[in-house]
Amino acid sequence: MLAIHRRFGWSVRVARGSIEVIVVTVGWILGGPVGVGTLIFALLIGSSVQTGFKLLRVPTHQPAEAGAD
Repeated sequence: MLAIHRRFGWSVRVARGSIEVIVVTVGWILGGPVGVGTLIFALLIGSSVQTGFKLLRVPTHQPAEAGAD
């Protein structure tokens, strides 16, 4: 999730949401059940993670490399 955020410049919300939607889609294609709760979770987890990161002040930017001049 953070690798996608850093690599493509997407927000954490979009990166996490994209991962969840892809996983739910693959699960459904493989024959797994997709209920209302699964869809709600997949659509809301990205916003929840991004809000949690902001509240806890988790740095999501690329850290500086050690020894870089």
